[in-house]
Amino acid sequence: MLKPLIYIFLFMGLLVTLSDEVSAQVTDSDAVISIGLLVNEMNEEQAINTAKKVIKRINESGGVQGKKLKLESRLVQGAWGAGSSQIVDLVFKDKVAGIIGALDGRNAHLAEQVIAKTQVLYVSAWASDPTLSKAYVSWYFTVVPTDDQQAKLLADAIHHENNGASRILVLLDDTYDAHKSLKSFRAAIAEHHTMNSQIMEISHSDSESEWLGKIADTEMDAVVVLGSTLPILKINKALHGNYKETPLMYLNVAATGSSEFDALRSRKPRNIRCISKHLEENSKDSEYRSGVEGYVEDGIMALINSLQNSQSDFSNAREVMSKINFQGVTGQIEFDALGRLKKAENRLRISLPF
Repeated sequence: MLKPLIYIFLFMGLLVTLSDEVSAQVTDSDAVISIGLLVNEMNEEQAINTAKKVIKRINESGGVQGKKLKLESRLVQGAWGAGSSQIVDLVFKDKVAGIIGALDGRNAHLAEQVIAKTQVLYVSAWASDPTLSKAYVSWYFTVVPTDDQQAKLLADAIHHENNGASRILVLLDDTYDAHKSLKSFRAAIAEHHTMNSQIMEISHSDSESEWLGKIADTEMDAVVVLGSTLPILKINKALHGNYKETPLMYLNVAATGSSEFDALRSRKPRNIRCISKHLEENSKDSEYRSGVEGYVEDGIMALINSLQNSQSDFSNAREVMSKINFQGVTGQIEFDALGRLKKAENRLRISLPF
């Protein structure tokens, strides 16, 4: 516990030293506009490659307000709070005009504290923790459906597709984000009075035979998977092996960001369902089937739209961002007063991921 606390105190010390009047990060004399990208170990390669691809495309089409874009990426890893210096460096050393965050919920909260002080635009492209939007930081926006929005979609789909199924097994890992998702899901199924959940947490230190045995002994109508580190392949194999009629398995956005999910999807099992983008057939989303890529692209495009249509010093970029409305690769990008996607649950669907 001591190390995380030390990081937090150091981080708070950094915030105290920040100027109360941080001006716009770009001036007319700058030759380039720097865009920040924060990633974690799980999505580092996917997020950075996507960001580079998008920025290259924008630069080849003329850049933003006649200036080229430059990507400044930082890997946030280690104990919680260890990435705070990375975030501060992006703002004060690299002088980014905005930040895209492909981070987990707890590190996203740290980033939010920085932007609350510095007033630099931040677009979340991975964290779905609903309390991020409820912190009322007006420079924070998210292109990812919150846990509350995802949970409602999952609960409604299970209720309708399984004829009012009442026995739901919820499998989650031991991460902060998974437990936030669980809280939202419990609230969502409470709206369906016939639905009951049994919760099973699986961590890396657990005996595989033990949790596989628990799954085999559980009576269920459907399975919900929350979190990004679960052994989804083995879970689905256990469901197929222990049930005459394999229960449908529903996955939230975080669960679709893992390599396990990609491996499972390649086998095209008919019993899995996941939160999917609600787009027309043969849309430009074809290269982004799952994971963080589509959200990173939409986060960057939201930021670029706000910068492109704001004043030359970007002093009104936040106001422009709050009014944008465009078709992204993951759906319609439009924000409510808290920086969340407007009516995201109506623009998504539960589907087979292939």
